[in-house]
Amino acid sequence: FPSHDSRGGRGREDSAYTNYTEINDATSVIQNVLSIILTRRGERFFNPNVGTRVMDMLFMLISEPRVFEKELMIEIKTQVEMYEPRAKIHADKSFVVFEDNVNALYIIVVVEVPGGATKELGITLSTVRKI
Repeated sequence: FPSHDSRGGRGREDSAYTNYTEINDATSVIQNVLSIILTRRGERFFNPNVGTRVMDMLFMLISEPRVFEKELMIEIKTQVEMYEPRAKIHADKSFVVFEDNVNALYIIVVVEVPGGATKELGITLSTVRKI
């Protein structure tokens, strides 16, 4: 219900809704791209094709790191194009790097969002656990 000020008129709407972050198109697109990359394929009910194998591939034995990096970038680009059509991946500026000595995966994706601005999304994944 709207609150009323001391003069009996309508005041500002409920203040519980005034401290939120508005999500604009650019922010929404970046959040969706991140969600697509970090969602495991098969994880979404009724839509098992959404997502990537990023988390699964992190635990694979990798004999050809450059082939692995290329395949993973192709998968990311394909999934983003399919499920977030507002995003345009700049493949020439985006890349995946696997560091086998520390068992870490670095993903840099440059995304063009509505309005023409480009945003860089960086993701670091590692299988190392701190004890």
